[in-house]
Amino acid sequence: MEEINRQNSILEFESKIKEYEDVLFGLNLFIQGIHYLWEYNKTIVDTNQQHYESAKKRMEEVISSAKKLLEETKKSFVGISLLQQFPFPPIKGHPILDEGTKRYKALTQAYNELFPNRPKNKPLTKEENRKLTEVVINKINL
Repeated sequence: MEEINRQNSILEFESKIKEYEDVLFGLNLFIQGIHYLWEYNKTIVDTNQQHYESAKKRMEEVISSAKKLLEETKKSFVGISLLQQFPFPPIKGHPILDEGTKRYKALTQAYNELFPNRPKNKPLTKEENRKLTEVVINKINL
């Protein structure tokens, strides 16, 4: 029974990491969209870039730390309580967080549908970004 609880804790933690990776990827897609949408206004682009870069950096650090802890936990029988206590920053529970997380997850889901085999580190073209935005808008309006 203890091993089942251990495996369940690991699976839950892996799922939480995946959720944060999806939100981070959606945030990156959102930033790309801002660049295309406001490309004629450098002030807006720069302001948004600066704001989202700090959030992006925090998310990357959290994901990296979580993955490291997960690997350490998988190698030994200690640390399950550390998984349960890991300080993931909130991405839900406040209207602004809820809206952003919803938006970023929708972008990630649409990206995965439109470009299933595309490497995620390859930036979208302006046309691809437009298609992605259309898919997300159509899903939200349904």
